[in-house]
Amino acid sequence: MNEPLIAKIMSQAQAFASAWALIGSPFGDDDQVGQAEAEKVRLRRMVASLIRQRDALLSAAIKVNALSIQTDAHHELRSAIARAEDE
Repeated sequence: MNEPLIAKIMSQAQAFASAWALIGSPFGDDDQVGQAEAEKVRLRRMVASLIRQRDALLSAAIKVNALSIQTDAHHELRSAIARAEDE
């Protein structure tokens, strides 16, 4: 697993949640809704980028799978593709 990437996404999720929690509170500023929306956009971009990367890798793996001979690596690839398609 890519722990730095996971930490980055979790941090952005926290910033997003915190921004929304401040709306209407004494600690929120006049543009808190705008800030919360901006944090939502940042989080969405991060997640969408990961999904695009995953989809591209899955597509490439499927193409390689179609060309592969029956080896242990091939069986591992087929298992990984099946797990990814189930998610």
